[in-house]
Amino acid sequence: MRYEDYPWYASLLGIPGLGISSLRRAMMSLGSARAIADADPESLVAIGMRAPVADACCALNAPTDTRRWHADWLASNNIALVSCIDAAFPPLLASAPAAPALLFVDGNPAVLMSPQLAMVGSRRPTPAGSEAAAQLASAAVDHGLTITSGMALGIDAQAHAGALAANGCTIAVTGTGPDIVYPRRHQRLARQIVEQGGAVISEFVPGTRPDPTNFPRRNRIISGLSLGVLVVEATLPSGSLITAQYAAEQGREVMAVPGSPQSLQSRGTNNLIRQGASLVESIDDVLTALGMEYVPSTDNNEDTLENSPSHPLMQWIGYESTPLGLISQRSGMAVAEMMAALSALELSGAIELGAGGAVRVGSKRAHD
Repeated sequence: MRYEDYPWYASLLGIPGLGISSLRRAMMSLGSARAIADADPESLVAIGMRAPVADACCALNAPTDTRRWHADWLASNNIALVSCIDAAFPPLLASAPAAPALLFVDGNPAVLMSPQLAMVGSRRPTPAGSEAAAQLASAAVDHGLTITSGMALGIDAQAHAGALAANGCTIAVTGTGPDIVYPRRHQRLARQIVEQGGAVISEFVPGTRPDPTNFPRRNRIISGLSLGVLVVEATLPSGSLITAQYAAEQGREVMAVPGSPQSLQSRGTNNLIRQGASLVESIDDVLTALGMEYVPSTDNNEDTLENSPSHPLMQWIGYESTPLGLISQRSGMAVAEMMAALSALELSGAIELGAGGAVRVGSKRAHD
């Protein structure tokens, strides 16, 4: 999304009865937030909008000075706007129910396209839980995964820190606007995430304070971005279990680290395992659950890297970037299954994943 289009998007958000799903559907149909405001009511009703809401959209006046100031602030602070109609919008998240219409990205937008492992857990972890989260995050980064979490106290922060310690990338999904770091003590952590090539992202407009209702909403984005969700410690009930529930509904892998039956912090994770979540004791368990069992090649020969491992998806990937949506359409694979397979192929050296597409490694001429 262009910065000049943002004030119209923010103004549409203020229309009663216009939910995120309806706004997203209208943007995908018409091409921009401004186009929605410029449309006639009949066109909006034809794409599923209720008549009173369509009338309100078409009666929208010019955005307020506050909305325009927000757009200027986003531009001056280099906050990227990635909307559902952009090629840079992560396809795995786009496939999830109730996906956001817009993401504010402080940092590297390209990292949203990387294969991700969500890690969540208790805000009051045990020392063993904190250590497990940091170690598993570091190990996951070593296997080519980006760690995605919520930058909350406890396990979230340990997961982010473990990824950073391993010189990897991590994504923090927040429940506030892009101008507010919460909790405040994580200002330095947020800077480190961005400086190391990761991103701090949100669907909430500037000025949005940390309201309790925001955090369950952001949890669907944490799981939606990821190949799977790993819960390290969780009480009953907890926000981490909400993220796991979203993951199950989105068709993502749900994993949990077991703990002592005597520990309140383990009751949630043990219950997840009882319900069928994959038990995780090491990074090998994570890779197996995600279907990432290929071993990265150490052979520097281009031809070997291009052809090993052999995988059915390779027939749909060219020597120029092939859009991920096209690969999914051609192969007939579900998006989550496809992304897991593509991640394994990238680890093997057979392909490279970029912004919105995959490309074979090596020269086409060598195979003509």
